[in-house]
Amino acid sequence: MEECNFFDFNKKVKKYTKGNIQTVFSEKYGYEEEHIIHSKDVLRIGKQKYDVYHMRPFRREGELLMNIKKSSRKMVYGMTGCGKSFLFRGIIDRFIRSGGYVINLSDVKGEMISSLNPVQEKFRFNLARGDKPTGLAIREYYPAYLNKRKPKNNIKLMQIPLKEMTLEDLQTCITGIKMSDTQLNLLEKCLIVEQDKKYPSIRGLIDVVNNSDMFSGTKTALILRLENLEASEAVGETYEPMDIAQDFKEKYMVSLNLSGYAGTKNLTSFYIGFYIRKLIELKDSGRIPISKRVLVVLDEMGDFCPPDKDLVSRTEIEELFRKGRIYNIYIIGATQKINFVSDKIFEQLDGCFMPNMSYIDLEDMKYIIKKKIRPDLSPNAIPQEVPRILNKKLCKINKDGTRDWFYADFVGRKFKIFTPYSPLSAHMEEKGT
Repeated sequence: MEECNFFDFNKKVKKYTKGNIQTVFSEKYGYEEEHIIHSKDVLRIGKQKYDVYHMRPFRREGELLMNIKKSSRKMVYGMTGCGKSFLFRGIIDRFIRSGGYVINLSDVKGEMISSLNPVQEKFRFNLARGDKPTGLAIREYYPAYLNKRKPKNNIKLMQIPLKEMTLEDLQTCITGIKMSDTQLNLLEKCLIVEQDKKYPSIRGLIDVVNNSDMFSGTKTALILRLENLEASEAVGETYEPMDIAQDFKEKYMVSLNLSGYAGTKNLTSFYIGFYIRKLIELKDSGRIPISKRVLVVLDEMGDFCPPDKDLVSRTEIEELFRKGRIYNIYIIGATQKINFVSDKIFEQLDGCFMPNMSYIDLEDMKYIIKKKIRPDLSPNAIPQEVPRILNKKLCKINKDGTRDWFYADFVGRKFKIFTPYSPLSAHMEEKGT
C-alpha cells in the first residue's frame, strides 16, 4: 500500500501527483474503470472528495485507490465509535479479493466471525461499482487461557506448545523472578532437556527444574510460576497451535480472537509477539512464499506496543514494521491516539487514516502536520492552519449516514478527504458505526 492515489473516471487520469495511477497500469489498458475493478494491484478504499495540499482544499471528486504493488504501513487513529472497524473491514475484504493473505493478530472485540456472511443490505448502497458482497472464509482461534475466563462455544481453542518456545518466551510467561545469568543458563538447559523429549510439557519441565542444581529459593519461586502457567493453559499440548501456512493454503483468513484479554496483557503480549515471529519464520522457510502479499492487522496497538512498557509484543511489532517490507508484509494498525504507541512505529508509517472532526484529536492532527505533512511550518503557524483542514463542510457526517475520513499521505505530504466504501462481508454493528 505504497500510496493512496486519486482516479477521476470522467477524465480518465488526473495528473497531479508523482505517484499517479499510471504507475499501476500499463498503457495498453487505457486506464479504463474496468481494469481498476479487476486489478490485483489496487485496493478501492472510498469516494474521494478533496485534496488538501499545502493546507488548502481542492475539490477532487473520484475514487481513492491504494497501490499495493509495494508493502506499506498504515495506521488508523480515532476514538471509540468513530468507525475504525468499518474502515478496517473494507480494506481487509478487498485485500483478500486482490489475492493476498490476511492475519488479524488482535481481534480484541471478537467481531471478525461476523464476516462469514455477506455485508448487510443496509450497507450495500455504499459499495464500489463492480463490488460483490461476499462472506469471508475465516479460521478463528481462541487462546485456551482466555476460554477459562470467558468460555465460548463453537470456536477453535489453541495453545502454544512448549516445544516451540524460546528461553525469552518462557521468561515472558513467568515474570516476577530475578535470576542471575547462571540461573538463566540452568533454566535454558532444563528447557532444552524437556524439549528434546517426544512429548514435552510444562509438567515435565517442572520435574526437570526440581531435579536441577538451581538455587533452592529461585527453584521454589520458579516451580510455583510454572505451575501457574500450566494451570492457565496458555502453554501446552492439549489444543493445537495456529497453523498459519496451512490456513492460508486453504484460503482462510486467520484471526486470533482476544476478546476478554483484559487482565492477561502479559500472556496476550506473548501470543502476539510469538505469532509475529512465527510469520517471519514461515516466510524465511518458504512455507509462505516471499512473493505472496500478507496483510497483518493489529487493533488496539496502544495495549500491545506502548511507548512506556517493555513488552515482547512491542519488540516484535517494531521489528515487523522495520523489516516487513523485505517479506512483502503489509501492516495496518489501529489505536485511539498517536502517543499510545512508540515513536518507532510512527516513524515507519507512510500514511494514516483519521475520522471526521467529531472524533479527532486536535493535538494528534497538529503532530501529524508538523512531523509528516508540513515540517517546514513553524510551530506557531500550525494552530492557524488546522481549522482550515477541519472545516465541517469538508469532512463531515453525510445525510446517508456515511462518514468522511482524512487520509494523511506522508509520501505526497498532503491530506485527502474521502468516504470509505462499505465492507464486502457482514459488519458487526456497534454504537457509532
